Amino acid sequence: MWGKLELMCYLRVKRRLRKEKEEKGGYLRPSQSTTR
Repeated sequence: MWGKLELMCYLRVKRRLRKEKEEKGGYLRPSQSTTR
């Protein structure tokens, strides 16, 4: 069973990893302003 906060954090981390992978693969963009 997953808690709501845990699920949100999991989805957020997953999305961040995907974004970093896209940045490394194609266009490089400073992601310091988007990561919080």
